[in-house]
Amino acid sequence: MPNFCKHCGAALNSGAKFCKGCGKPVETQAVQQTAKQASELISQLTGGTINASSMRGKIIIGSTGSSVIMGALGGATSALKQINPLKTLGSGILGLVKNFFSAFKPRNVIRLILALLIALFWLAPTMIPGYQANSLVEQLLSWLTFQQGGMQGGTANLIGGLFGKGFAAATLISVITAPIKTFKSVGGGFNKLFKSLNFKQPSTIGPLLLGVGIALIGYNFMVGEASLSAAMVGVAAFMTSLRALDGRAGFMKNLLGGFFAKNKKVNKQAINSCMAGMATGSALAVVLSAMSWAYGPYVIGAILFVVGLVLAIALRGKKEVAAA
Repeated sequence: MPNFCKHCGAALNSGAKFCKGCGKPVETQAVQQTAKQASELISQLTGGTINASSMRGKIIIGSTGSSVIMGALGGATSALKQINPLKTLGSGILGLVKNFFSAFKPRNVIRLILALLIALFWLAPTMIPGYQANSLVEQLLSWLTFQQGGMQGGTANLIGGLFGKGFAAATLISVITAPIKTFKSVGGGFNKLFKSLNFKQPSTIGPLLLGVGIALIGYNFMVGEASLSAAMVGVAAFMTSLRALDGRAGFMKNLLGGFFAKNKKVNKQAINSCMAGMATGSALAVVLSAMSWAYGPYVIGAILFVVGLVLAIALRGKKEVAAA
């Protein structure tokens, strides 16, 4: 049975890839069959009609299918516009890169030297055969820098260990190079922590529990198995949370601002409650580490996260209904 060009109607030779009449490419029977099946499938899903085989690169959608697809695209676009945390996360990563290169400036040379020394201390167990931290000073440095982080386990433990090392090293370097500024910020965070632990307002309980859950899960992820030897990560996370709580802005507040915002209005109370929960969760992680419960922070953190999420959604919906 001879084939004919779908564009000009000229007869086609067997196996021809281009039409001699109009020069346009020839669609094979397999391609036409696939296009037909795709048209039928999309038509069933959308309730519209699609002709995907008549002209290459052109799709005709019926009224019902068009409304469904356009509605879905509109919803997706609207949702993406609301995901401010992604934008903040991207800017945060760029900020980390910028801070890395700023370490090579003369005024930051001390921080750079300390970072290199800590990195060499981390590598000591792999570079020196049979190395062990025997002296009291070595054991203290090992604890302060989280030297054993990511040394055992799979890829997840390696990634988590690197994050834990970063928290420990950043906190240690900050304390050494700017002790007054660091502890002043931590003290200011303490004051805001107790002010944020306001259980009289039910709307703050959900974000608070969310923060505790996030901190516990994050801690267990960074240390692999909770133990006192890894508790420095919890101390570092606690101090970092307090410093972030004390600041008027910052990466963490901007990130949370994307989640606790509606109609471009940021709920500062929810942000502070969540950050207070993170500080509380980090302190609780240190306590759980002393109980020799390797995955306790994971378990408790997951429970509190779910409860906090449910409360945050429920109380927010109740507030909206009351406002209406």
